[in-house]
Amino acid sequence: MKSIQIENLKSLVKTPKIEIKPITILVGKNSSGKSTFLRTFPLFKQSVEENIKAPILFCGNDVDFGDFSEIINKSTKNDSIIFTIESEIEQASLLNNAYRYTFNYSKFINRDDNEILPIKFISKIKNKVKNIRNTYLESFEISIADQNLNFKFNEDSKLIDLNINNESFKKFIDDIYSTNSGLVPNLITKMSIEKNYLFSLSTMFPQFQEQSRYERLLKIIKKHVYNTTSNENIADIVRSISIGSKSYTLSSCKNDFLKTKTWLKRAETWTTESKDFQSVNNALLFENFMSIVNFIGNHFKSYSQRINYISPFRASPERYYRHQELAVHNIDPQGKNTAIFLDNLTSSQKKKLEEWTDNNFNIKLKTTYKSGHLSIELKENESNFYINIADIGFGYSQLLPIIIQLWFKTTEDNKDISFNTGYETFAIEQPELHLHPKMIGHFTDLLVKLISSNRFKKSNIKLIIETHSKSFINRIGQHIAKKNITPDSVNVVIFDNKNGYESNIDIAKFNDKGMLKNWPANFFLPERF
Repeated sequence: MKSIQIENLKSLVKTPKIEIKPITILVGKNSSGKSTFLRTFPLFKQSVEENIKAPILFCGNDVDFGDFSEIINKSTKNDSIIFTIESEIEQASLLNNAYRYTFNYSKFINRDDNEILPIKFISKIKNKVKNIRNTYLESFEISIADQNLNFKFNEDSKLIDLNINNESFKKFIDDIYSTNSGLVPNLITKMSIEKNYLFSLSTMFPQFQEQSRYERLLKIIKKHVYNTTSNENIADIVRSISIGSKSYTLSSCKNDFLKTKTWLKRAETWTTESKDFQSVNNALLFENFMSIVNFIGNHFKSYSQRINYISPFRASPERYYRHQELAVHNIDPQGKNTAIFLDNLTSSQKKKLEEWTDNNFNIKLKTTYKSGHLSIELKENESNFYINIADIGFGYSQLLPIIIQLWFKTTEDNKDISFNTGYETFAIEQPELHLHPKMIGHFTDLLVKLISSNRFKKSNIKLIIETHSKSFINRIGQHIAKKNITPDSVNVVIFDNKNGYESNIDIAKFNDKGMLKNWPANFFLPERF
């Protein structure tokens, strides 16, 4: 995710476009909208991990936003909650996953030309009139580079309108529905619903797509070739026209591999503004729109599944934890399963974790087992003994779920599935709770080390931190001044409550000397008597 904008969610009437940097810091007064903004990330995660009846699972295991009527902002006339997401995808990935003819395009495509395409989608969620307890996806807009597709659905999730680059295809769509799978619709045919398929047949098996869409594309192409042109040459033209930006699609229309000279002669005169090109381009997108949307949906689902949330209400330390033979691969938001998670690690992983915590925090961890119970024990470098975590300062128990999750998800040796996709997002509320400023400094140093490492620059680690800690922000500035990270790596989002029900949001930036620009005066000071 590159950026996000939210409308009508609690006090977030309409946020500006907020860039998600490697470190995004959320600050502001109490009840100013910080937590609402941060918790949209675990909201996305729980919405794609459960089998749900609505686009978004507002009440789930990670976060509970309440009923739709409770969370929509009361001060505006707009009766929808809107999310706008910006991201990017590789050209090759789009062709491989969202193009009907990927199995036969190799001779037409330059594999070295792997452009990064910006994508943007807008999801509009609304309450149903028939059943006000339920919500539905009213509209979905997506832009891939300069290609735009707009969808509208009724309360039964049926697609009722489709507009591609300002050309209406409403009269050509029939019996296509959206299943609920997060902000991006999963488009399926009526046959898929009747057969109870959990995926879109148009994504997996192109032959199940509506034949009329393919025939429409052929009909348009045949206008630009002789009547005697062979079916094989026409099929080559179809396979050569590639999905991407308009200029990319246009260049594929002029592919030198094509044998049809009439087509090439006409295509050479086209620009992206030519009506003939627009007709071909839009017909191509129409033929592949289900695969395109479902590919973007899978892309966003993969992102959402790799969001790691740590709540501010972390579990108190216990002297003993009941041993359970569970396979635990993640620490829950409250850190309640930290002991079981540690016990699940292999001997090699435990040793590496011990070395890692020693290097970064001067502490060592281990679990002990006795009479069916687990204990977490910790040793500080100044000590010669391991001590039960219940007998150590409260701050360690609050920090452990965060740092263990960071270690596990960003250590390549763990071979976590996240390294197949190359990104992880951590949404952490108030990591500074019960920590001395010196320990906050150690924690900040760790975050900077993670995002500044060459290895993790490629992995696209994103840290979203809600904090009230002046020490944390100052330490970030010190790292920027020391050139450990660049100012562009950090975004500071300042929340304020204008009138009790509407958040006002400003953005502050660090300069190359580690000083904040656009920072409110006396931000951390109480009001004068």
